[in-house]
Amino acid sequence: MASTYDVNGIPTVTLNTIQLLTGYNYKKWRNQVDFYLAMNQNMDLCLTEDEPEILTSESTDEEKKHYKEWHKANKMAKNVIRTTMSDTVRGSIEEPDLAMDFLYAIHDMYRESDKAEGARLAKEFNDLKYTGTGKVREHIMKLIEINAQLRDLNMGVTDDYVVHTALHSLPNSFSQLRTSYNAQKEKWSLKELIAICVDEEDRIRKEREPSTSVNLVEKPKKKYQN
Repeated sequence: MASTYDVNGIPTVTLNTIQLLTGYNYKKWRNQVDFYLAMNQNMDLCLTEDEPEILTSESTDEEKKHYKEWHKANKMAKNVIRTTMSDTVRGSIEEPDLAMDFLYAIHDMYRESDKAEGARLAKEFNDLKYTGTGKVREHIMKLIEINAQLRDLNMGVTDDYVVHTALHSLPNSFSQLRTSYNAQKEKWSLKELIAICVDEEDRIRKEREPSTSVNLVEKPKKKYQN
């Protein structure tokens, strides 16, 4: 979303700054579209009010005006929705007459996609193990990143559970650290977890380094004859 603000301090969103709807960014896209429609030319009229009845010879000027405004808003809203979708997504959804039905159709499609994506991410989160390849910091950051994606799908876990999962995803060389954590009452934040694990990794690495000692052999002194 754009970081610019209007004279009243309200963040502004332009059509070009709406995130293109592609794979699994539905929630962000929907929030930006809703905000844009609400803040521009009353385009959300077609989303907040029911479609007006067909005009008749007895319709009042006010009803005619409302009818025109509502259908104009519907047309503009559909255009915003359509132009902020990737070609692939647009081609997979049949476009209805009403903008609200258009949004419902997109929501239904991504509700099923969210379930599949959530299941995949949850499995990756639980199966991810640190084998010693790379750095432990990157491993924990990967767990945090996966959980952030799960939270976008309303399927994430607490930071405490991330700490628990991260510690049990480490190899046996970190068993002393796990024992220490389980024995104490205080819980670690994610930042503390990373810092402590990095220190422990350095300690383990230093213990495994072969010790080198330099044996200094004193050379025998030469005897000089007078």
